[in-house]
Amino acid sequence: MRSWRLAVLLPMISLVSSSCMKTPELDEKAEPASVQEVQSAMAKSWGNSDPLSMTVNDFVYTETDQRIEQQDPRLVLQEGITVSNKADATNEVNYTYLYQVAVINGTSSQQSTREDHRCVAKNDNGCPDPTPSDGSSDSSDGSSSTTAVPKELRGLSKLQKAAGGSSDIKPYADDYQMSLGFEKFLSLAYACQKSDSLAQYCKDQLGVDTCDIQCSNLAVKEDSQDAPPSMKALANCGGLTDCKIKLKRINFDWSFITKKGTTTHSQKINYSMALSQDLPFLSRLVEYCSRGLVDIPSSGTKVLVTVCNRQKDYKPAPH
Repeated sequence: MRSWRLAVLLPMISLVSSSCMKTPELDEKAEPASVQEVQSAMAKSWGNSDPLSMTVNDFVYTETDQRIEQQDPRLVLQEGITVSNKADATNEVNYTYLYQVAVINGTSSQQSTREDHRCVAKNDNGCPDPTPSDGSSDSSDGSSSTTAVPKELRGLSKLQKAAGGSSDIKPYADDYQMSLGFEKFLSLAYACQKSDSLAQYCKDQLGVDTCDIQCSNLAVKEDSQDAPPSMKALANCGGLTDCKIKLKRINFDWSFITKKGTTTHSQKINYSMALSQDLPFLSRLVEYCSRGLVDIPSSGTKVLVTVCNRQKDYKPAPH
């Protein structure tokens, strides 16, 4: 498996380096946020939830919408994920998921259903991880000798895609690949962390002398929202007080800076997410959004685009 840090950063870098993303004037100030500060805030908001707690028939349904400037949001993707099998072995548990997706384009949609797989290690011998294809020595949990990764994040990284599948985490909705909530969450947990592998990628693939990642304007606040339909249908709303879900909302800016000669370019994306410790592992990430300025090809015009993946329903397996 490719190192976590490079795997989760490449989709972001590909987005901003494709000449589509430009520096969004989202917030003129930039209050620096360190890797440790971002990871600590996220770990505390996620809380304790073991991936081994996922059970057959756990279900989550999400929708992704895209908003351009002040226009009404446009629905572009619907996804349903059901745990269909849980195979217990000595050192690991192998999960099978039924992934149902509808890609929406105007009034038409393209629907598909397929299986996907994940492996959860019980110990160091579970879910063997091959040598990183990029030759790096980064550990699979994204840790490094200079950064203390919160134990909650180290525990989450024991869940990985099953052997034979793509190892890259793809958090963006338009990839149309199954991405569990924890994978989206984990991609942002390591978004502010740099590595030698990233530096080499910038030189070899982007053709720049140096690149840098900076995070800023970290904010965390408490919120709540109504329980989804499937929970409202349960006795006592499945144990939720007042049929409400308590949320922790996290927001920060992610900047990618490249330098070639005397020329420096900087792009920025604002990321936000909502997490709930009231919910089980599969559905703990309730909302995941990105916002930035996008160039309209051949027009010289930039528009502010917001893409949000929101959980619309979830249903834990009957006990």
